[in-house]
Amino acid sequence: GGGYNPPSNPPETLPTPCKRAKTLSQDAAFKSRIKDVYRKTFSAGNKVEQGFIQASNGQTILPSIQESGSAKFTNEQIAGKEIMEWYHSHPTGSMITSWADLKALAIRYQQGYIKSENFTYGVVSEFGCLSIMISSPTDFNAFATKIRNDELLRDWNNDVVGAGGGVERCIGLLLQFLQDTNSGLSVMFSSNIDESNPIWNAQEVGSNGNSVNTECHQ
Repeated sequence: GGGYNPPSNPPETLPTPCKRAKTLSQDAAFKSRIKDVYRKTFSAGNKVEQGFIQASNGQTILPSIQESGSAKFTNEQIAGKEIMEWYHSHPTGSMITSWADLKALAIRYQQGYIKSENFTYGVVSEFGCLSIMISSPTDFNAFATKIRNDELLRDWNNDVVGAGGGVERCIGLLLQFLQDTNSGLSVMFSSNIDESNPIWNAQEVGSNGNSVNTECHQ
C-alpha cells in the first residue's frame, strides 16, 4: 500500500495522444520489443501470454509466470525500478485490456512504480497493438482507486465485456468506458505491427460508437 507520488509536472505539460502516437511510431527499439512479443505469441502459435517490462535504466524484464491467461511479474523482479513500458499479449484474440489488466496497472501505479509521463501500457493481439497512456495523473489516481475496489466492475461487465464486435467496436467500447469514468487514460492503436514499419494512431470514439483515428494536426 501507499507509495503514490503525484508527478511534479503540471498536467498541461503532459504529451498528447497524438504526440505519443508519433513517438511510438518513430521508436525503433520499442517497435522491436512489440514485434518480438507478437512473434513469440502468434508466429509461434503460442497459447501462453508473452510480455515485457522496460525499466527506466534500460533493462528489459520478462515475466516470471506465463500462463494462458496471464503474464506476471513478481515484486522482486521490479523492486526499486521505474516502469516505462509494460506490454503483454492476448493469445485468445482480445485486442483490449481486461479488467485484470486495468487492476494490475492501478496497483503498480499506486505503489509508485510508474512516475514518468512517457509511460505506456498495452496489449499485443493478432489484430495489432493497443497502447494506453496516462494523460491526467490526478484523474487516473482516482480511477485507479475505484478499479482496485471493484467499484466499476459492473459497468465494465455491462458496457465492455457484454458487447461483441470487431476491432473498432471493441476499442470504441473501451474508449467510451474510459471517458465515462473520467479515467485519465488515452488510447493509441497500431493495426500493422507484423509489417516492416508499424504506425500508431491516437484513437477516439466515432459517431457510430466505434473507434476512429484521431485527426492529428502536428
